[in-house]
Amino acid sequence: MPMKGTLRFLMMVVTFCTETTQIVHATDIGNQSLDSYFKDQKHLQQNTVDEKSSTPYGWITDLIDQNIRGKVEKRFTLSLDALNHRHQSILQKMNPEATQVSDFILLTHGGRFKCILEDQSSSPLLQTELTGRLIIYHEVPVLVRSINSGETIREEDITIKEIPENQITGGVIVEKNALIGTQPKSGRLLSGRPIRPHQITHELLLRKGALVTITYKTTNMVLQAKGRSLDHGKLGSVVRVTNIDSNQTLEGVVSSPHEVTIGGPETELLQELG
Repeated sequence: MPMKGTLRFLMMVVTFCTETTQIVHATDIGNQSLDSYFKDQKHLQQNTVDEKSSTPYGWITDLIDQNIRGKVEKRFTLSLDALNHRHQSILQKMNPEATQVSDFILLTHGGRFKCILEDQSSSPLLQTELTGRLIIYHEVPVLVRSINSGETIREEDITIKEIPENQITGGVIVEKNALIGTQPKSGRLLSGRPIRPHQITHELLLRKGALVTITYKTTNMVLQAKGRSLDHGKLGSVVRVTNIDSNQTLEGVVSSPHEVTIGGPETELLQELG
């Protein structure tokens, strides 16, 4: 190759693209391979394009927020899906002061929503449909400290925390009173986390062999007798008790500490209590 042609080749590399011709000097490449150099340049160009095309549209989320704030009582956050070139082209022409949310639909899956924005001052009417995600926060009771197996949860162990709706699955307990007086079913309950019914059990209100009051209530009377428990029992548990006077074994429901309430025909109960 002639010297003149060699020098020209060393000074520049010409790459022909579909739209433009890019001239790259050898001093720009340095020790990089050509493939590595062009990959880096493509990445830089892509970043430049993205930065130029990204326009702040904070007024849109503010507008949607104002539109649904009166409809959602709980605290929420919302985010828009990425805006494509068509969205950006229309939004750049819209007047934020005259734009309204004409329709807002909360989809049934995963907090997804869609809405339509309309510029009321434009002619013809400018409008575009946007989509995004709405996260609603719910107040649920959580523990302020971790509770070990065998410990009883007291009112002072509980606080209220806002949890995103998408984390409230599997029947999370939402009432504070549903936790008071319960114990971990197995293992340890960690602080700050939602609690599910299968994780807790009520503490024993009745122990096997304990003296109990057997109570039967009707609209007209309350009958009571002394008895002895044949089972351990929690609130609402069905246990067997023995009427001390008649020595009869009955079944009843633990209704409070050391009290068992029995249902059934009134005549049968009268016989047992008599």
